[in-house]
Amino acid sequence: MEKRVTLRDIAELTEVHFTTVGLALRRDPRVKPATTARVLAAAQELGYTHNAMLSALSAYRRTRGQRFAGVIAYVYNHPPEDYAENAAEATLRNSVGLYAKSQGFSLETFRLGRTGLNAQRLNRILRARGIQGVLLPPRMPVPGPMPELEWSDFSPVAVGYSITNVAAHRVCFHHAHAAAWAFAHRAGWARGHSTAQLDGRAGRHSAQ
Repeated sequence: MEKRVTLRDIAELTEVHFTTVGLALRRDPRVKPATTARVLAAAQELGYTHNAMLSALSAYRRTRGQRFAGVIAYVYNHPPEDYAENAAEATLRNSVGLYAKSQGFSLETFRLGRTGLNAQRLNRILRARGIQGVLLPPRMPVPGPMPELEWSDFSPVAVGYSITNVAAHRVCFHHAHAAAWAFAHRAGWARGHSTAQLDGRAGRHSAQ
């Protein structure tokens, strides 16, 4: 198997440090033009080829894994006062924001229906900024349609089924699991009383 040419090989030929070789190959302005030209010539002579996977790994190590992957749009169309005291909505948004951040994304909120922001304008904004991921929280106060975006341009995910006109991936609350968890963490509460045993997988219960 033919040996892969490395930065150290080029550094040995050009008599510069291998970190200087790396900078020169990226045409970094901190390297003198004459040195850059010498490094590029040596790289061509040795048959050096750029390894994108190693570069990505190097960048990951330099930033300790912190990267910016993009923006996720959090799009809703109900007035803020409708969810000002809604604990589920606040928990959803905060949890999504924290998880998005842990994966290198930022979460940005867009409220359709506010002054000047209709579906057509939001389409233009999202496309211009290269935002493809769209999260749709539950529609409040009642189920119904969302304004028509050009959904084929985006990757929408809706929470629950209250939005009735968008073909999107759906995520839903697992109420049976939540109830089972609540009972499991309050085992002492039911001592001496009739209790419900919940089957979290099927949502069935039986009295005991």
